[in-house]
Amino acid sequence: MRCCSERAEKASNGQATVEAAFLIPVLLLVMLMAIQPGIILYDRIVMQSAAADGCRMLATLRPEDASSARFVVERHLKAVPDAPLFHQGDWAVELQGNSQSDLCAVVIQNSVQPVPLIGAAMGAAGALDAGGMYCFEVEVKLEKDSWLAESGSGMDPRSWVDRWEDKV
Repeated sequence: MRCCSERAEKASNGQATVEAAFLIPVLLLVMLMAIQPGIILYDRIVMQSAAADGCRMLATLRPEDASSARFVVERHLKAVPDAPLFHQGDWAVELQGNSQSDLCAVVIQNSVQPVPLIGAAMGAAGALDAGGMYCFEVEVKLEKDSWLAESGSGMDPRSWVDRWEDKV
C-alpha cells in the first residue's frame, strides 16, 4: 500500500510545472491585450489636452501669431513617446481661427502600430489602414459667444486687457 502512495506522490510532483507552462503564456497574452487599449487611451488624453490648449490660445491670438499656437500643441504632443506602439510618423495638426474668428478649432491625427494579436483582430474588423496602422483623431472646437462681438471691447483680447487695467 505504501508503494502505491509513493508512486502517486511522485507522479504529481511535476503537475504544477506543467500547469504553469500552460498558464503563463495565457496570462501574458491577456496582459498584452490590456496594454494596447491603455496606450490608445493615453494618446487620446494627451491629444485632447493639446487640442484644448491650442484652441484657447488661438482664441486670444492675432492672425499673424498662429505659429505660437502650433508650437504649444506640438510641445504638448511630445508627452507621447515616439515609438510605433504610441505614435508613428509626423503629427497631423490642423489649426483654424484666431482672436477675430467666431470659431476656433484644432484637429490632431495620430496613427499607432497595434500589437500583433490585436492588430490581426483589428484588421479583420476593418479598423486598420492599408499600412496596417490604426488611425484616429481628436477635434476640439471653441465657439465664441455672440455677446462678445457685440460688446464695447469687441473680439480683440488686447482691448479686454486695456479695459481691465483702466478699471484697476
